[in-house]
Amino acid sequence: MLDWLDDHGVEDGWDFSGTQAAAGIQPDDLEKIAATVPKDTLGDAIRWLTKSFTAQDLAGAIVLSASSISKLVNAAKSFSFKDRDAGQNVD
Repeated sequence: MLDWLDDHGVEDGWDFSGTQAAAGIQPDDLEKIAATVPKDTLGDAIRWLTKSFTAQDLAGAIVLSASSISKLVNAAKSFSFKDRDAGQNVD
């Protein structure tokens, strides 16, 4: 992946190759992109694509974190009211 980026003049390819590999992008996929965008914008197109994958991963992490926090809050609420009486009527 890194070799392909270097061979095609994409600056800072080392910064993108890990994200692209994690997203399952192969050099053949990058060849398809290179065939459809002008050579002088290839780096920008790949940078945009990589940032999109990063944003998608971060959004997924936020959703998972929010779900975990919600479960913790609900568990804490359930536990804190567990042993309380319903209350007493007072005249």
